Amino acid sequence: MLSSMKITWTDRNGNEITGRIDAALWPYVKALGVDKAARFFIRFGGSYIYIGRKRANGTSEVAAVLGPVASQQLIESGVGPGSVRVPLANGFPARYLRSRGRTVNQICRAVRCTDVQVRGLLKADHARRDASIRMEAKRRETYLADAELLASLPQALTQPQGPQP
Repeated sequence: MLSSMKITWTDRNGNEITGRIDAALWPYVKALGVDKAARFFIRFGGSYIYIGRKRANGTSEVAAVLGPVASQQLIESGVGPGSVRVPLANGFPARYLRSRGRTVNQICRAVRCTDVQVRGLLKADHARRDASIRMEAKRRETYLADAELLASLPQALTQPQGPQP
């Protein structure tokens, strides 16, 4: 099972931007395209939406934000019909907005995160992966140090006391 997929879009200057998105976001991006998907996640991320079986007539909230054809495209991509919990997906909209020239503060307001969180979301994929590897290595070192300390304690302190069943 894929945990993330690569997508490419152009920034406001026409340069190609390539980034990873969670695989759960792919049906939305495939159905709506990068621009509409980013707006969709900013507006509906983390909430429930209802996607009717028939083509939206423009009265649904999804149709009002994205246009009347969007709900049908979501159904065709496998997202609907019915009630759907939209992934929160802050990373993708944050990177998209940055590629459109938005500042960190503007992105904070759009995705409802702190500036520290947004800076973390905007880090390059390889930098985030390297940080994750370093954090895991530090966690393992801590576990090993704890195990060595436990092994060095006298047996009377490490064995259960009292009658054994």
